[in-house]
Amino acid sequence: MESIIVILFLASLVGMGFFLIKYLHVLAAIVDCSNASGVEIFGAHYKNVYHLMADVRFLNTLWVKGCHEQVADSQLSTLVAKAHRMLRAGVLIGLLIFFVPLINAVVKIGA
Repeated sequence: MESIIVILFLASLVGMGFFLIKYLHVLAAIVDCSNASGVEIFGAHYKNVYHLMADVRFLNTLWVKGCHEQVADSQLSTLVAKAHRMLRAGVLIGLLIFFVPLINAVVKIGA
């Protein structure tokens, strides 16, 4: 049983890596689209994706349901909605990756 959990854990880490790369591409597309059209994202202009990721206010606003409705451009709004879904899915997957081995260890100790 333990080897199955280890294999699933390693596979989930690899999958999370691919997921984060895809999330980074969506954020880069948001910055590129924003800079090309001149539309602000949640009231700010970002130079590059690192500037966007460093802004905690952007991430807090991205977490809120319906955040894409604040963006004026329809293409940019679609990208923000996709990033919103990916952020929530990433947090959920990260929590699962963290808690499944922890719960397994607690059950193993109790047995």
